[in-house]
Amino acid sequence: MDKLTSKGAQVVGISIDSQFVQKEFAARSGLGYPLLSDANREAARAFDVVLGEVAGIRDVADRAVFVFQGGVVTYRWMGEVSGQPDPAAVVAALG
Repeated sequence: MDKLTSKGAQVVGISIDSQFVQKEFAARSGLGYPLLSDANREAARAFDVVLGEVAGIRDVADRAVFVFQGGVVTYRWMGEVSGQPDPAAVVAALG
């Protein structure tokens, strides 16, 4: 996180969970960045990260990381819920 913020990055988490679920998750996890609710799935659809139906929940979003610079996506990663992108690749995408 320090490497990201030292390059001027702003980190924001977005999920399809409600703001109430996110508030509890953030409190338990001690996150140092804001979480935004995409309960209506507009962002998930716009960024093409919708998996479909999982465990009876429609339009579940895949885990994804995007880096934007000047309004352009310079890095995109999608993976399993338990996965994560290579941190060095994310930092490198910031230039």
